[in-house]
Amino acid sequence: MPRQTKLGKGRKKAGYQGRVDFISIDTQRTVRAYEIKVSIQDFRTQAMKSWVGHYNYLVTTDELADKYRDEILAALPDGIGWLTPTQTVRRPKRHALQIDETWLVWLMMRRNAMVVRDSRLQD
Repeated sequence: MPRQTKLGKGRKKAGYQGRVDFISIDTQRTVRAYEIKVSIQDFRTQAMKSWVGHYNYLVTTDELADKYRDEILAALPDGIGWLTPTQTVRRPKRHALQIDETWLVWLMMRRNAMVVRDSRLQD
Protein backbone atom coordinates (compact mmCIF):
# COMPACT_ATOMS: atom_id res chain seq x y z
CA MET A 1 0.00 0.00 0.00
CA PRO A 2 1.49 3.39 -0.97
CA ARG A 3 2.24 5.68 1.91
CA GLN A 4 0.07 8.74 2.18
CA THR A 5 1.93 12.01 1.71
CA LYS A 6 1.40 15.16 3.70
CA LEU A 7 -0.17 16.67 0.59
CA GLY A 8 -2.81 13.93 0.51
CA LYS A 9 -3.61 14.42 4.19
CA GLY A 10 -3.77 18.19 3.74
CA ARG A 11 -6.29 17.86 0.96
CA LYS A 12 -8.76 16.12 3.22
CA LYS A 13 -8.18 18.45 6.16
CA ALA A 14 -8.44 21.55 4.00
CA GLY A 15 -11.75 20.54 2.46
CA TYR A 16 -10.37 19.54 -0.92
CA GLN A 17 -13.36 18.87 -3.18
CA GLY A 18 -11.78 17.68 -6.41
CA ARG A 19 -10.55 19.48 -9.47
CA VAL A 20 -12.32 22.66 -10.52
CA ASP A 21 -12.17 23.62 -14.21
CA PHE A 22 -11.51 27.29 -13.45
CA ILE A 23 -11.42 29.29 -10.24
CA SER A 24 -10.90 32.95 -9.44
CA ILE A 25 -10.51 35.04 -6.32
CA ASP A 26 -10.98 38.81 -6.29
CA THR A 27 -9.58 41.54 -4.05
CA GLN A 28 -12.53 41.15 -1.65
CA ARG A 29 -11.57 37.44 -1.34
CA THR A 30 -14.71 36.29 -3.14
CA VAL A 31 -14.12 32.91 -4.78
CA ARG A 32 -15.87 31.97 -8.02
CA ALA A 33 -15.68 28.40 -9.33
CA TYR A 34 -16.61 27.34 -12.86
CA GLU A 35 -17.50 23.87 -14.16
CA ILE A 36 -17.22 23.74 -17.94
CA LYS A 37 -19.35 21.23 -19.84
CA VAL A 38 -19.14 20.95 -23.63
CA SER A 39 -21.68 18.19 -24.25
CA ILE A 40 -24.82 16.83 -22.63
CA GLN A 41 -22.97 13.56 -21.96
CA ASP A 42 -20.31 15.54 -20.12
CA PHE A 43 -23.03 17.16 -18.00
CA ARG A 44 -24.84 13.86 -17.32
CA THR A 45 -21.71 12.04 -16.15
CA GLN A 46 -21.52 10.99 -12.52
CA ALA A 47 -18.12 12.66 -12.22
CA MET A 48 -17.98 15.14 -9.36
CA LYS A 49 -18.91 18.71 -10.11
CA SER A 50 -16.88 20.87 -7.77
CA TRP A 51 -19.07 23.61 -6.35
CA VAL A 52 -16.50 25.00 -3.89
CA GLY A 53 -16.71 28.79 -4.27
CA HIS A 54 -18.79 31.56 -2.80
CA TYR A 55 -20.34 31.74 -6.28
CA ASN A 56 -20.44 28.69 -8.55
CA TYR A 57 -21.20 28.50 -12.24
CA LEU A 58 -21.94 25.92 -14.87
CA VAL A 59 -20.52 27.07 -18.21
CA THR A 60 -21.87 25.55 -21.44
CA THR A 61 -22.22 26.40 -25.10
CA ASP A 62 -25.24 28.32 -26.32
CA GLU A 63 -26.31 25.22 -28.28
CA LEU A 64 -26.40 23.12 -25.11
CA ALA A 65 -28.45 25.78 -23.35
CA ASP A 66 -30.92 26.02 -26.21
CA LYS A 67 -31.38 22.28 -26.67
CA TYR A 68 -31.26 21.00 -23.05
CA ARG A 69 -32.33 24.01 -20.97
CA ASP A 70 -35.10 22.25 -19.02
CA GLU A 71 -33.05 19.12 -18.26
CA ILE A 72 -30.02 21.09 -17.09
CA LEU A 73 -32.05 23.51 -14.97
CA ALA A 74 -33.83 20.58 -13.30
CA ALA A 75 -30.52 18.87 -12.47
CA LEU A 76 -28.56 21.96 -11.43
CA PRO A 77 -28.31 22.34 -7.63
CA ASP A 78 -30.01 25.33 -6.04
CA GLY A 79 -27.93 28.47 -6.15
CA ILE A 80 -25.59 27.38 -8.96
CA GLY A 81 -25.39 29.90 -11.79
CA TRP A 82 -25.33 29.02 -15.49
CA LEU A 83 -23.40 30.94 -18.13
CA THR A 84 -22.95 30.61 -21.89
CA PRO A 85 -20.78 32.78 -24.15
CA THR A 86 -23.72 35.09 -24.87
CA GLN A 87 -26.05 34.90 -21.87
CA THR A 88 -26.54 34.39 -18.18
CA VAL A 89 -29.12 31.61 -18.03
CA ARG A 90 -29.30 31.65 -14.22
CA ARG A 91 -27.59 33.84 -11.63
CA PRO A 92 -25.77 32.16 -8.74
CA LYS A 93 -26.50 32.62 -5.05
CA ARG A 94 -23.74 33.14 -2.50
CA HIS A 95 -22.63 30.02 -0.62
CA ALA A 96 -20.24 29.39 2.24
CA LEU A 97 -16.75 28.67 0.93
CA GLN A 98 -16.26 24.89 0.65
CA ILE A 99 -12.45 24.94 0.60
CA ASP A 100 -9.99 26.39 3.07
CA GLU A 101 -8.97 29.82 1.76
CA THR A 102 -5.30 29.41 2.69
CA TRP A 103 -5.22 26.06 0.90
CA LEU A 104 -6.87 27.59 -2.15
CA VAL A 105 -4.30 30.40 -2.38
CA TRP A 106 -1.49 27.86 -1.96
CA LEU A 107 -2.91 25.72 -4.78
CA MET A 108 -3.21 28.75 -7.07
CA MET A 109 0.35 29.88 -6.32
CA ARG A 110 1.67 26.37 -6.86
CA ARG A 111 -0.09 26.05 -10.20
CA ASN A 112 1.20 29.44 -11.30
CA ALA A 113 4.76 28.45 -10.37
CA MET A 114 4.42 25.25 -12.41
CA VAL A 115 3.19 27.17 -15.47
CA VAL A 116 6.09 29.63 -15.21
CA ARG A 117 8.58 26.78 -14.80
CA ASP A 118 7.19 24.91 -17.81
CA SER A 119 7.25 28.01 -20.01
CA ARG A 120 10.90 28.63 -19.09
CA LEU A 121 11.80 25.04 -19.91
CA GLN A 122 10.27 25.43 -23.38
CA ASP A 123 12.37 28.53 -24.17
